[in-house]
Amino acid sequence: MPPTAPGDGGDPCVAVTAMAPARQRPGARPDEEHPMLVRTVPALTYAGARVALDAALVRAEELGVAVNVAVADASGAVLAFARMDGAFAASGDIARDKARTVTAFGGLSTADLHVAVAAEPSVREGITHRAGVAAFPGGVPVRVDGALVGAVGVSGGSAAEDSDVATAGATALASLVAAHTTAVPAHLQPVPREALP
Repeated sequence: MPPTAPGDGGDPCVAVTAMAPARQRPGARPDEEHPMLVRTVPALTYAGARVALDAALVRAEELGVAVNVAVADASGAVLAFARMDGAFAASGDIARDKARTVTAFGGLSTADLHVAVAAEPSVREGITHRAGVAAFPGGVPVRVDGALVGAVGVSGGSAAEDSDVATAGATALASLVAAHTTAVPAHLQPVPREALP
């Protein structure tokens, strides 16, 4: 029989007699009363992903290369994808892998990952043989105010073309977000204390 609260008619309840204090997180000041339990971070939306996708496609057309473009959120989930006419179908999975690789490695571009593992054969072999990891150019992060919000992965051209197209997509989105980040309108700003009646 589950415990009941006194005088409540016998309804089951859970009784808590004491709570252990929360463990202090490493690096926290002793005077901090409560550790941070949740972070608020910006999240890439489908509309934002489409901005990056469309800009990448425009750049690919300027270069005259048919590619696959994948835009993923910070978790690596693909939000938008396109395969241009004439692009290799098999490159679609590679584009998605490039975007996911960027997010899985904390925002490190796939070109930088390639350079990082090139000098260490055992690391290179270990990483490049993992399913879904693409450690070669064509995946770039999308950052907003320094926070990783997603990635653009491109495949179908040369390494330089893939990187160029992916960078165009990520840059277009970051620039658009920056242009729309404005100061708080005057009617929403707090009223200074001295201005109060």
